[in-house]
Amino acid sequence: MDKKEVLDHILNDKLSLEQEKKLYDSPSFYTSQQKAWFQSKNSSEQLPFSKDAVFQQIANQILPVRSKPSSSRYWLSLAASLIIGVLLSSMFWILTPTSETLNTMYVWSNGKQHIETIILPDGTEVLLGPESSLTYPNQFNDSQRLVLLNGQGFFDVAKNDNMPFIVRTAQMDITALGTAFEVFSFKGDMQVETTLLNGKIKVSLPHSNTSDNREIYVCPNQKLSIKEDTYILEKIDADNYLSWRSNKKLTFVDQPLSVIIPRLERWYGIQIQCPKDIAKTYRFSFTVDTDSHSDVMKFISHVSELIVVEDNGSYLIKKKCWRSMNNRL
Repeated sequence: MDKKEVLDHILNDKLSLEQEKKLYDSPSFYTSQQKAWFQSKNSSEQLPFSKDAVFQQIANQILPVRSKPSSSRYWLSLAASLIIGVLLSSMFWILTPTSETLNTMYVWSNGKQHIETIILPDGTEVLLGPESSLTYPNQFNDSQRLVLLNGQGFFDVAKNDNMPFIVRTAQMDITALGTAFEVFSFKGDMQVETTLLNGKIKVSLPHSNTSDNREIYVCPNQKLSIKEDTYILEKIDADNYLSWRSNKKLTFVDQPLSVIIPRLERWYGIQIQCPKDIAKTYRFSFTVDTDSHSDVMKFISHVSELIVVEDNGSYLIKKKCWRSMNNRL
């Protein structure tokens, strides 16, 4: 591949593991990045050349854009300036230009099988899940703290009674003053949810087609699930339900397949089909570490009366045929 193709593969998460290893192990790549590092503004500070240092340098060097780019050449040059961060990390950090303003907007986007910790300007800590993106400013205004989420995120919000913290997704807005909660809301998904660990949140549904109350208050140990114009508020053990936040791994504690499947699909970038009755009935507890998706599917099949069939790159979960099982016994 030429340089343009490499850049396109990086920005669109198309590099295979073999291609990534070949790129990272390339002496010419390391030498060129090291040279660029020591020629940067921080060279006088004698900072060591490392992945973390390079990425921090990119964060410090990003400048606000004052006008809208006039051609795609600008985007290519911008992408090239950020190529170090892209190559040395499993997620992207890019600059989103705004109109005539000094307030820079950042977009942090994760790839598959990756969970990242982000500290926002107000001190709020966010755990961003796989295949998820978060958009936020370099500083919040005086009235509210607004961030945009597509995907999965756990928010431990810094308390500020005078500045509500708002997470906006394609389907809903979640408002909090100081609390800890999870949002699972991917654009295009039929069902989205939010789960409260502590504090209190208000969920608004600005795009609802109904005229009834579209503001829903969620209390600790409650999960709100929304599908189209219908919502369900249920009591759960939020600490167990959100256990992934503690070890930054895909973790399930006594969860039904209806919860597990969407998260496995995002973690591995695969499709899993399962009848609704099975998805609601069967519950599992396990943690995904370095396991492949085929290993996880084999585990589900091994510890239950379910069978998982791979079909053209996707999986189908169904009940085992007891007659064929008895024949094998």
